[in-house]
Amino acid sequence: LAIHGLYLNGRYPFLFEFSNLRTLEFYNLGRLKWDLSILVNMPNLEKLRCISNHSLTGSLSDTRVLKETLKELGLSHCTKVDGNLKELADFPMLRDISLHGCKNIVGDIRDMRPGDFQSIESMGIPASVWG
Repeated sequence: LAIHGLYLNGRYPFLFEFSNLRTLEFYNLGRLKWDLSILVNMPNLEKLRCISNHSLTGSLSDTRVLKETLKELGLSHCTKVDGNLKELADFPMLRDISLHGCKNIVGDIRDMRPGDFQSIESMGIPASVWG
């Protein structure tokens, strides 16, 4: 499911009721209100890209329900999302992370250990992550 450039204002719960969905992309959707905790309804998601959705809330820990399936995670400029980068370290399939402009996501790359981010190919981290 890809929705780009529509001005959505409010909550649209039916957008998150596709249990077999593999890709979810939301780009510049105005004020679409949703929380990452709703990902529990989409256990097969492999790609999540939500760019510049300033009404998205939740924590990186909410993505843990996708630990075994998630390959790409993009939440750039979703400024209300919080958490610690380390929460993604043990996702075995995660190849691409883009968290630019997520000022409430923290961490320290010096805390990474062997085996962390084992499948990563590309990682864009916010300035709030140290190292």
